[in-house]
Amino acid sequence: MGLEKKIAILLIEAYRGSAERIGLLLKSVDFDVHTAVGLYDGLSSFDPGQHHLVMVHVSTFDFDTDIFINKWQALSTNVPLFFLYLDNEKEDALDVIQFDLSGRVVYENRKQLMTLPDLAMKALLTQENSWGEQSDLSNLSVDDLRERTKALTQINSIGQRMAATHNPHEIILEMLDNAASIIRAGEASLWVWADESRETLICEASSNRDMHHKLQSVRLNVGEGVAGWVVQHQLSTISFDTRSDPRFSAQVDDMTGFQTESILSVPLWLHNEVLGVLEVLNKRSGMFSSDDAALVETLATSAAIALENARLMESLQRKTMELEARNRDLDAFAHTVSHDLKKPLNLAMNHFDLLACTVDPEAEEQEFVNGVNRNMDKMLDIINAMLLLASVNDADIEREPIDMTAVIAESLAQLTVLIEQHGAKIILPDSWPTAVGYAPWIERVWVNYISNALKYGGTPPVLTFGYNDDDPTQIKFWLKDNGQGLPQEDMAGLFKPFPAFRDARGHGLGLSIVKRIIDRLGGTVASISTIGEGSCFAFTLPRSNPSI
Repeated sequence: MGLEKKIAILLIEAYRGSAERIGLLLKSVDFDVHTAVGLYDGLSSFDPGQHHLVMVHVSTFDFDTDIFINKWQALSTNVPLFFLYLDNEKEDALDVIQFDLSGRVVYENRKQLMTLPDLAMKALLTQENSWGEQSDLSNLSVDDLRERTKALTQINSIGQRMAATHNPHEIILEMLDNAASIIRAGEASLWVWADESRETLICEASSNRDMHHKLQSVRLNVGEGVAGWVVQHQLSTISFDTRSDPRFSAQVDDMTGFQTESILSVPLWLHNEVLGVLEVLNKRSGMFSSDDAALVETLATSAAIALENARLMESLQRKTMELEARNRDLDAFAHTVSHDLKKPLNLAMNHFDLLACTVDPEAEEQEFVNGVNRNMDKMLDIINAMLLLASVNDADIEREPIDMTAVIAESLAQLTVLIEQHGAKIILPDSWPTAVGYAPWIERVWVNYISNALKYGGTPPVLTFGYNDDDPTQIKFWLKDNGQGLPQEDMAGLFKPFPAFRDARGHGLGLSIVKRIIDRLGGTVASISTIGEGSCFAFTLPRSNPSI
């Protein structure tokens, strides 16, 4: 790909012959170089219709630029302007300052000397950025247009897939293959930070599968090699000839046996941070161009998103696994502790019953006996609740259509004494729709809901049962009481174990058991409460015959 029309540069020399090396380099990478001698007189050679950018080479930056800048501004041109100073002691190193039309410095590279290949790349990118919108596509050949359209289509497809995939590693490998193919390069590789310190780069992936295992042992420090230079300066660059590029590190070639001749290297940007570097190596024909750089930078954006997605997914999976392992440990602990406590507690209760028989029912000590019995019963309830809570996730159950009439009848039967003690009124619908679940567990859900409604309902409690049957996939079952209701700040942690507002009438595990059961059965739990109007507790279950 590339424009058939060459990029024309006006190279103004302060002194004859002083910019010879710069001119030779620019010509070697297929620029059309026009040379003029004289710092100010050279402007008379400038033709805005012919020259795409102007470079002024001087022997030092210690000169008055005001006159030159004033003359340049008078030309009213959008052509980019560079001042260059070639360091004769450093083969191909030079200082660069770029000015805008107002004379303001828009780019400066003086502390870190720029190499001649970098200058060519900077000139290319600057020209494209300034003139790209004015470029005449008619100058492109039919084959070039087809190649460019094909490349952009491939890049767009890769970008969409990389942004959407949850397992981007294979897509990244495909992207590297496509990068090498689109740019017509020999290889492509992706380098990322080795750790959080962001001081060392490692090879994340390579289009050369056979070479990748060797690359995994290579480490590049910031500033080391072309990739290290890119992350240090956060700039795209081209090394046209690695043999003459002082930034190139030969350790990769030494360890892999690969021979790197040229490199196009771009940073991986995401959220204003550089995550690494995308490199394509060894252009098969010609030299890397700004077109190549623009395409690779587009791929690098997609690669950065894919890497971030991979890291987020990996972090999520790791935390999920850690949470699941912790839950399994907690469940095992709860089951073990509860099981080990239940036997001695039952034994203690039996022995205490024998001792209680020796106490005169009319004696003052009977009050203490009754208190111990109540607390032992509560301890047994807590242990049974912990055992149920721990077993829900691991229990092997078979879901089937539930006869809700029979399940509620059994739940009410278990609470007959409590219902009679409170003088509760029970209001049931004439019939129930059929949901899918596990009847023994749903029975436990209703027991928890009913017992709470009896404890916190009105005087006497009025318990109204019902359901919502308007969803085609699930059924919502609910129980409403006539109690005082709960404040909103108490509702958030209602289905968590041991809510902060629990009182002595409960053990604090009932609603957490309800949630775990309903979650396991594929439903949801909910509660609504209004002060002075009572509370409504609900759960959903899948419909037996969903109408979808």
